[in-house]
Amino acid sequence: MNIKDARYIIAIAEEKTLSQAASTLYVSQSTLSHALSRIEAELGTVLFDRSKTPLQITDAGEVCLETAREMVLMDKNMKDRLKEIKDARCGTFRLGLTSLALRCYFPLVFPRVRRFFPDWDFILTTGSISTLQEYLDKGRIDAAIMVNIKSSLYNYIPLLNYSILLAAPASRPIEKKEGAYSVRSLENIPKIHFSALAGENFISTTPGQQLYDIAFKLFNENSMTPRSIIQCSDMETIHDLIGEDIGVSLLPDIIIPHCQSNKVRYYRIDHEPLDRTLAITFQKGKFLPRVMREFIPVSRDEYFKF
Repeated sequence: MNIKDARYIIAIAEEKTLSQAASTLYVSQSTLSHALSRIEAELGTVLFDRSKTPLQITDAGEVCLETAREMVLMDKNMKDRLKEIKDARCGTFRLGLTSLALRCYFPLVFPRVRRFFPDWDFILTTGSISTLQEYLDKGRIDAAIMVNIKSSLYNYIPLLNYSILLAAPASRPIEKKEGAYSVRSLENIPKIHFSALAGENFISTTPGQQLYDIAFKLFNENSMTPRSIIQCSDMETIHDLIGEDIGVSLLPDIIIPHCQSNKVRYYRIDHEPLDRTLAITFQKGKFLPRVMREFIPVSRDEYFKF
């Protein structure tokens, strides 16, 4: 099986039909069908069950698919390394970002990257964690800056730690204890138990976003049913709605310097480890060019001074 055959196998496995895979590869369906038959004959085994719609990959096909992806990754790594040896000053990098990474990390560090590598082009793609993970697996992006998903399939470079807080209207404190929030002194935030949200209108992020899963996990663990009135993917809009006493929500603390308002109070949720880390995430074994090594970790002390 050569590198072209490997790309054929990957396309068929991902598209699940020969016609769509052929379209993706810019070859005719008959060309792809003959190639698949040849590969199966050479390997002496059936890779896809053609009697089922969509095509179903066999156990032997799974083994072949894993090898095919390794071959394509090795081929790209070789070409990327040779290109960097020839000229590390220019190139194109496809970077995925969650909305949080795009708003709270990328603008802080990218000017430094651009200063050292002015001739590199970046193609940015935004999406949820699950979408970016799919793009990584299919090779549509080279790396993603998103929360560390702790999978053995990827390598990670930690960039920025953050905590998830409860945000509530300042005009109607959830608990009596006074405590001002300061972006330079995060330890001043008062703690409350999650049960304090009982009866509150809850503004949630949309399904597929990490905060959505965290919020409803907390509701389930505390045997509570949220009074969910709005789903919104934009965290700054959620922050504005909280300030207008529309409801309460969970928000990452690193977004607060970008939309700080005296109309909103912040609380830590007691007894809950709600710390997360933004990280560069990329396929295990993938070569990361020098330009990506300029996306440096930012400490929380540094971050809250910006």
